[in-house]
Amino acid sequence: MIANIVSEFQIAVSEFETQEAADQKNYDEYTAQTKATLKDLGNQVATSEAEKGEAQASLSDTEQSLANKKEELFDLDMATKTLFQECNHLTTNFEGLMDGHAAEIKALLKAQQILRGSSGFLQA
Repeated sequence: MIANIVSEFQIAVSEFETQEAADQKNYDEYTAQTKATLKDLGNQVATSEAEKGEAQASLSDTEQSLANKKEELFDLDMATKTLFQECNHLTTNFEGLMDGHAAEIKALLKAQQILRGSSGFLQA
């Protein structure tokens, strides 16, 4: 009877040792997979942070470019308003300007005729 108990105990110990070895192997595999996963996730975090830094730099450049374009647009708008005022002045006063030019031309022609007539007068 004691021999049976010792025999059963040795079988149980053998089964426990086999189970412990299998459990240890599973634990080691799980630990290795976890370490590999953590390493990959760490690399992904590093890559994401680098991409974030590049994106922030690009955003900063884009915002500066936008500010420059807004300033340029404002300057062009001001130039357009100035040109519009000048053109509006010309179109509003066109008739008066043309009448003034016509009167000036008429006066110059009259002065020319007078000078032609007087040059004949001076020669005689």
